[in-house]
Amino acid sequence: MTIDAKLIKTLRETKEKTQRLYKVIDDEILYPNYIYDEDDKQETTEYFLASRIIAIDHGDWETMLFPADEEGEILDWGEIYSIRGWEKIDTTVSAYIKTRRDRRNAKRLQANSDLMD
Repeated sequence: MTIDAKLIKTLRETKEKTQRLYKVIDDEILYPNYIYDEDDKQETTEYFLASRIIAIDHGDWETMLFPADEEGEILDWGEIYSIRGWEKIDTTVSAYIKTRRDRRNAKRLQANSDLMD
């Protein structure tokens, strides 16, 4: 299985702000559901919103990825991945997916080495 992400739709594309909805393939995103539920339970989604803006707090570009639903509504404001500085959203999404693949492969290697003891 290879983790990947598919662009579902562009929600906003202006000079100041870009928002795109993606769906992960062969994976799920785990996030704490603090917005709608006060319990500390974890939720999952297959969607994330990539949002690139000029951040007010530091005056430079940043891209943040947030767990989302299939319509592009953000499910939790704790970002799942972020970078500072301008770069293409596709580049940011590719880096995020690579990080997820690396983590999955590390878990597989650890599980296989545990079986060898």
